[in-house]
Amino acid sequence: MSEYNTRIVVERVQKYLGDCSQKVVCRYLGVTAVALSQNIERPFNEIWDNKVGLRLKALLYLLECAKKDETLEVATLHRLLTLPAYKAKDGWMVDVVSAIHEDYPPEMLVEIFNKALQKLRKPVDQVPVSNGLFNEIQASYMVQG
Repeated sequence: MSEYNTRIVVERVQKYLGDCSQKVVCRYLGVTAVALSQNIERPFNEIWDNKVGLRLKALLYLLECAKKDETLEVATLHRLLTLPAYKAKDGWMVDVVSAIHEDYPPEMLVEIFNKALQKLRKPVDQVPVSNGLFNEIQASYMVQG
């Protein structure tokens, strides 16, 4: 088995998130920049079970599941990570980032992400906006007709 350096994992997460900074990755993981920098040059299998490793592994898992949906742009991806859309047992709405901080399992992160996706992608209304061009054209046609 080849040994992956933690930096490779962090860089892949950054790439999936539109080449965001390590600071953003740290915020999503709920770890300090110091904690990440202390682990970044280590083989990933050495940190697999510590706080940084578990959370980084969970975020990578989620991002690689989400990558299959080619309609998700980077800005939307960031929004979905921070959109509270899942009701936890205690009644609070949870977003993916909060779930990562609470060490939810990766599969649960996907479920929370999908709830956020459903919340964001509401069905298109079958009535055009009232102040749009379509209604203006329709109104002028009705006046002429």
